Amino acid sequence: MSESKFIEDKIRAFRRRYPATAGWFVCRLAYLMGLENLPMLLRQQRLEFAEDTWLRCDLHDGPRSTKLNLRASPFFARGPGLSDADWFGTLRFRWRGTPIIIERHHLEPGHLSPDHLTLAATKDRTAIEDMSNALVALHRTLMKGLDHEVFVLNGGGFIRLPKLGWDDLILPGDMGAEIRRNVESFLRARDHYRKLRLPFRRGLLFVGPPGGGKSTAAKIIMANVKARPLLLSLRDEIKDSTIESAFREAASLPPAILLIEDLDKLTSSKNVAMSYLLNLLDGLETHEGFLQIATSNEPEKIDRALLHRPSRFDRVFHFGLPGTDERRRLLALRGQGRFLDQALAEAAEATA
Repeated sequence: MSESKFIEDKIRAFRRRYPATAGWFVCRLAYLMGLENLPMLLRQQRLEFAEDTWLRCDLHDGPRSTKLNLRASPFFARGPGLSDADWFGTLRFRWRGTPIIIERHHLEPGHLSPDHLTLAATKDRTAIEDMSNALVALHRTLMKGLDHEVFVLNGGGFIRLPKLGWDDLILPGDMGAEIRRNVESFLRARDHYRKLRLPFRRGLLFVGPPGGGKSTAAKIIMANVKARPLLLSLRDEIKDSTIESAFREAASLPPAILLIEDLDKLTSSKNVAMSYLLNLLDGLETHEGFLQIATSNEPEKIDRALLHRPSRFDRVFHFGLPGTDERRRLLALRGQGRFLDQALAEAAEATA
């Protein structure tokens, strides 16, 4: 079964189960922040929802997969597919006395961050809005205290940031200071952007061969500014909707820093439409409130359209391999005063 037919069949069946003639309002949720935390939200409200909530988890429910049904209360359920981290299937509950049904399907089995088909039915559409606000509040609460952990958007989980300061950014000349000025001045300028009626967003692109310090620079930035650090990983398969979800996530937690490593892989992906990506960057629905930083080992593979508008990547920093002076400074930093200057200079010369 094709994915499009699978989606059409699911929507048609859902509408039959919850017809408008019976007072149901049915919609497809393209994006709902914190939806993966819905079982947790219901558990927190267990006195209110215990009798009206159940979960049927359809594991690997997709157009080319087999299905395994599990049914349990989300207050006590554990095991594959029933955790707070993610779930698929159907949740029935009453929100402030209004019945809500959320049905979530897995579209691409086998990927760590698949696309989802999420359908909702309720007798009062304001109940969906109120539940959405509660999910956003819970999501932001869970993100508090994680300023030194990077939230991985495609793959899930967190990466602990290294304990590095701006002095650990070893780059030629005043390049490190220039990067710092660009980042800090942007984060301080939100009111100025609003006065000028400009979207509060910038893009920095770090290019150069592997080993030049691009990823280290990004980590140092995220570890030393007051902004929510997010990483859009491209190690796993990615599609247009994954990118849009990442932009929405960053915009929901301002100020944020969204790091996209290996941008050239994204722009060369057959599953990502360049027109869609450009529209996300500066279309009618502009996501703002964050600084996007991208890295690339092969900038020549990046579509030039990404570099010709300030709302995309308005500043490009070139990271070459460290020269003799940078190698000496790096050795001195790592050596922590254990080595003589002459030894550091000789080591720097020997590592050309």
